[in-house]
Amino acid sequence: MLKDYLFSGFCALAIALPGIAGAQEDEIVGDGEKVRAAPEKSATQIVRDHRALSITLATPWNGLVGVGPILSYYPDAHVGIDGGIGIGGTGVKYGLRLRYLFITKIVTPFVGAGFMSGGGTGDASVQMNSDNNPITIKLARTNFVQFLAGMDLITSGGFMFLGGLGYADCLNRNNVTVVDGVPTDVQNQAINLAYRGGLVIELDVGYAFRIK
Repeated sequence: MLKDYLFSGFCALAIALPGIAGAQEDEIVGDGEKVRAAPEKSATQIVRDHRALSITLATPWNGLVGVGPILSYYPDAHVGIDGGIGIGGTGVKYGLRLRYLFITKIVTPFVGAGFMSGGGTGDASVQMNSDNNPITIKLARTNFVQFLAGMDLITSGGFMFLGGLGYADCLNRNNVTVVDGVPTDVQNQAINLAYRGGLVIELDVGYAFRIK
């Protein structure tokens, strides 16, 4: 259910934001004929040269840091570096990602790849009781590689939105240990879904600072 809501929200934003960001004022010239006003170069072509540092709040599924802050830096208008720390299904989670931005305007598609790690539960255990079958598990440190494609938006006023879809591949699939009970097929599916990666839906909103 949560994934469905997030996916629907991402699709709606992906449709609406390019039109919003590309909107320009009409200008009346001559005998009343309307023409499209020329965009300002600083607003539409080199915004990431001026607003090269941003902070966003991530509310993802299998995202870079779970729920938490992400700091992004643009050393070049085509390159974004994301890093942060938060809380996810695999415990305290941190991540680092490199993105390539295809164009230099306010809205640009991107592709990226990164590394994520969740700290696990340590000595604590997690209780699961679905299908009237209680089991107890422990979760070790879990590492992922993430691949993401999506849309990056930074307005001339500093509003930032990042939305993407991708896949997170778990590097150590023996990260879950059942310490009590025998999991059913449904419980094994839930374990895979919660702790072993899969579909990535990332929705980050925040502010880009003018530092240049």
